[in-house]
Amino acid sequence: CCSACFEPVLKESAEEVADVVPEVMNDGGADMKKKLSDASSDKGTALMDSSSPQFRAYTWLVEDSDSQAYTDERLFQRYALATLYFATDGVHWKHSENWVSDEDECKWFG
Repeated sequence: CCSACFEPVLKESAEEVADVVPEVMNDGGADMKKKLSDASSDKGTALMDSSSPQFRAYTWLVEDSDSQAYTDERLFQRYALATLYFATDGVHWKHSENWVSDEDECKWFG
């Protein structure tokens, strides 16, 4: 499954995104952050940088009301694809159907 694309959903600046994190951390965001940090090659260093694509992908996942029900495999898959999207300026891709949306990531196209 999974190609590499996104429908733009999160367009906030890094500062606006950072404002969301404290209120989300009480709803399982800390557990998710630990999982993602433990699985990353840099042990979460990029995830801590509010201007990084990793941080934006994490924030997007935390805001997803279904994310707590995802298997670890699916969580990591959506995180990796969202990071790719944000790192490559997905909002400006010529084709970005369903990216960073509630759609199953296997339906993201672009």
